[in-house]
Amino acid sequence: MSKTRALAARWFMDVRVGRQPLFWVLLLIYGSMLVGILTGSPERPRGVYYFSEMGLYLLSIIATGAMFQREISGDMEMVASYPVSLRAMALRKWVFSILLAAVLELGWMIIYHLKYGGIKTAMYDWKGGEPGFSVTAARPLGILLQTLPAIMLLISLTMAGIIVFKKIFAGLLIGSAVFMLDTITSGQLLERWTLYTAYLPKTASFPLNRVMLLGGSALLAGAAIWFIAQRERWTAKDEEE
Repeated sequence: MSKTRALAARWFMDVRVGRQPLFWVLLLIYGSMLVGILTGSPERPRGVYYFSEMGLYLLSIIATGAMFQREISGDMEMVASYPVSLRAMALRKWVFSILLAAVLELGWMIIYHLKYGGIKTAMYDWKGGEPGFSVTAARPLGILLQTLPAIMLLISLTMAGIIVFKKIFAGLLIGSAVFMLDTITSGQLLERWTLYTAYLPKTASFPLNRVMLLGGSALLAGAAIWFIAQRERWTAKDEEE
């Protein structure tokens, strides 16, 4: 029972992001997204792409920063001195970041469905068929599964930046740089690796693109989770001190 309580306490500490400034930034951006949905015209629904991909990619980066902000910006040296697994902590925060992004993704879709009576967007065939450029009715779970690999890659990339450079802003900068470069170049920079389904080249395979993103996410997350356990990086005093 004591082990269960200890584990539950660690999980609770990992998800206590309500006091972190980045979490309030996340809520502000998400709230503006919901306002944009609610103020749209039923005759001309808001573009799903701006919420399901562009908006959630940015929120995923911020959510990851919020998950690590308490430790990295505060008492990480103290945390590293405790007899706890830093790798388990990083893994939990990675999982919680993905779950938070998934909840945010499903949340706006509920509001969108209530406002417009349904969600219509281009869906892709996971079996490798031609991309569905025609606007079709889409289910929330289908949209989530379509965007989740890119969300996971950005979360892993942001986490890796935070852990390697021991700075929240470093992870945010790296994740945002990839997100912004892919956005402003309309996928031409990353091409087959693009985060956006809409920017995927016609000759590229959608399933392969998503699998590559998942693979990249797993590699980055695995490397970051292994690297965080180097306790001397967190407990050693800076030479200037």
